[in-house]
Amino acid sequence: MKTPTTAGFTARTVSVLSTNKAYLFSVRETRQVALKRDGNVKASRWCAGCHDVVPFFSGAFDDPNFDDVKHPTSQAGITCTTCHAMTHVNSTRGNADYTIDEPIHYPFAYSTNRVLQYINQQLVKAKPAFHRKLSSSRSCARKSSARPATRSASRRS
Repeated sequence: MKTPTTAGFTARTVSVLSTNKAYLFSVRETRQVALKRDGNVKASRWCAGCHDVVPFFSGAFDDPNFDDVKHPTSQAGITCTTCHAMTHVNSTRGNADYTIDEPIHYPFAYSTNRVLQYINQQLVKAKPAFHRKLSSSRSCARKSSARPATRSASRRS
């Protein structure tokens, strides 16, 4: 569902692996050098923690044979959930040093049943302030001190 604030800004818009040639070259080079030097590709996590969050957290990115174009997670990009699940920025050093938590969703948000999807859309329309609050990056910053952190991207190994 596109809203005026998200129209034109989709996960595909910020999918970096196959569309950003400089990033793709850099990540491939880092993975190749790290594999030769360290026997693993973990050094490339520096990039993936922000730019390839879905393969990063799924563990697929750590596989030396990860196909950065054909793997199902490689095209996820920086999803809405990625940004809106951030509850705290731990530092500004640029190493994906943030904490994420599962965001709260309206009931039936991920249902494949058309009736339940319709109910979900009606709930959003009936109480849009709740949706705006959940979708606001600023609300994440305010929540960071009130909610316990569950996963820190930079500390995951």
